Amino acid sequence: MRSNLETTSSSTGATTCCYTLAVDGSWGRRTGRMGGATIIRGPDGSWYSAVLESKVVGNAFRSELWEVELGLGHAWNIRIRSLGCTSDRLDIVQVLGDSRSLDTYWDRELILEVREWLRNDWQVSFTHVPREKNNAADFLVRKASREGSSFQIWGQPPHAIYASLYLDVVV
Repeated sequence: MRSNLETTSSSTGATTCCYTLAVDGSWGRRTGRMGGATIIRGPDGSWYSAVLESKVVGNAFRSELWEVELGLGHAWNIRIRSLGCTSDRLDIVQVLGDSRSLDTYWDRELILEVREWLRNDWQVSFTHVPREKNNAADFLVRKASREGSSFQIWGQPPHAIYASLYLDVVV
């Protein structure tokens, strides 16, 4: 069964799915590294899990796209089957939310890999949110890029991220 895809834009960051996957990616010119972070929130909006990692070669678009793939894989592996993905990059939401031609995309193979994840038997929606609603993922992505983090899964939020988690809810 193909996933039920929906693409929306929201100023509140609200999704209609059970779990929310907030993704962010970055490319650090000073560090020469990509960082990626995904935070999964439970049905009540609380922290459920997070993944982050750093890679050396890339750009901002590839970083965010790669993080979507990483986050979808993590969600699938922990048996989440209804998921609302939020990203502050409209181009990522658009390229994953429709069947546009990929002829002009340098990251065509990675886009196809993400689309392959979407063929699994689950419901996935993509929502574009303002950067101000993506503070917690941004906090982790900067950490991953700055520190050159290897792949990490976090079951509990680090204390330093609490303010960012709060901002995502109230801003």
